[in-house]
Amino acid sequence: MSILLKNFAFSAKEFRCLKSIVAAALLVALHTVLAVFVSINVTPALRISVSFLANCAIGYMFGPVMGFMCGGLGDIVQYIIKPTGPYFPGWTLSAALAGLIYGLFFYDCNIKISKKKVTGEKRSLLDIIDFKFLIRVVLELPAGKLEKGSTPLENGKRELLEETGLEGYSYISLGQVYPSPGYTSEIIHLYACRVKSQGEQKLDEGEFLNVETIPLNKAVEMVLNNMIPDAKTQIAVLKTAALLKSGKI
Repeated sequence: MSILLKNFAFSAKEFRCLKSIVAAALLVALHTVLAVFVSINVTPALRISVSFLANCAIGYMFGPVMGFMCGGLGDIVQYIIKPTGPYFPGWTLSAALAGLIYGLFFYDCNIKISKKKVTGEKRSLLDIIDFKFLIRVVLELPAGKLEKGSTPLENGKRELLEETGLEGYSYISLGQVYPSPGYTSEIIHLYACRVKSQGEQKLDEGEFLNVETIPLNKAVEMVLNNMIPDAKTQIAVLKTAALLKSGKI
């Protein structure tokens, strides 16, 4: 229940972000276009449309509160542009509740499993932009799930090569992380390494990753300015910077 309430709180805060409001407005406009111009009227009471996809995207990106508001707003705008009879507030409420439900189920859910892991030579940090859905992207270090029969280090080396094309050496452990011990037993193993060679990515089918090299000092600044929200990446960046500063690596 606490997670559900937090999602409502975080979703409400989306209204404070101009980018979120603009993106949501564009999706409401897309919903209207799909509903008005890309739909099939089977009977006067039955219409087939894919306009719900825009509301689903709003719920996924901005949560249940904005999903509720934009769902209802989209229905009103649609009625103003193309009325199909007397206005019935029940349809508006239904559209708003649909947006809320999309937000409850999809808000902050990863459409695909993301990765993280590795620091590079010359005090630079290799980051991955993982395309999640539409305009939402996440900056994080490459990684992956621990495969059966592999040690965490072996798994990390393989993921590093597959996602970035890099081959590392002089690996050191940055410790273990329990991301949320209150409801999951997941353990994340963090490592740093030097870069030996650069090759081609070997991504799985359906993976879309852009590789960016960011200087470590800049990465630290980005973490402190909340520009890298991923917790695992924050820990790895700050630990690596501290160890380099102290001369331990």
